[in-house]
Amino acid sequence: FLGHPVYALSVVLFSLILWTGFGSLASERMRLAGTGKVLAWSVASAAYLFALPFWLPPLLVDLDGAGLLVRAGLCVLVLAPAGLLMGFGFPTGMRLVSAISTVPTPWFWGINGAAGVLAASVAVATSIAFSIDTTLRIGAACYLLVAAPAVLLMSAGARSGHTTLRSLHPSEPTNV
Repeated sequence: FLGHPVYALSVVLFSLILWTGFGSLASERMRLAGTGKVLAWSVASAAYLFALPFWLPPLLVDLDGAGLLVRAGLCVLVLAPAGLLMGFGFPTGMRLVSAISTVPTPWFWGINGAAGVLAASVAVATSIAFSIDTTLRIGAACYLLVAAPAVLLMSAGARSGHTTLRSLHPSEPTNV
């Protein structure tokens, strides 16, 4: 769609880093504090990823003849909702874990980095072997599945005496 794989990689990486960063910032003010909010986030993330293959291909065909900047701009806009929603995941998870204990915090930073690299590689391989639609559906399923451990972490945090997600920043110490 962008004319060259280097353009696609650059625009997609830029967009996802930009929008997940905004999502991470937004997660400090609009916290996923409560089962309902976590479930809503999980469903919204999954729904967007699942819906993309239904409405995006006709739009890409319609704009295939447009200039590179228009096509790149479309990519940035299409990735905005997904990136914003994805940006809530890590900070929320860190707050949930920190409500129980701050000891594993460095490990989760490392795991997050490794998982990001692995997920990107698996996504490319899955898209090549099957299709981008399959990759998006698997991603949607993962966002649905992540709600269960989040709810369990909330319960564990509540049992340990922390009924709210008090930490503004994942690295702030808690009273545990």
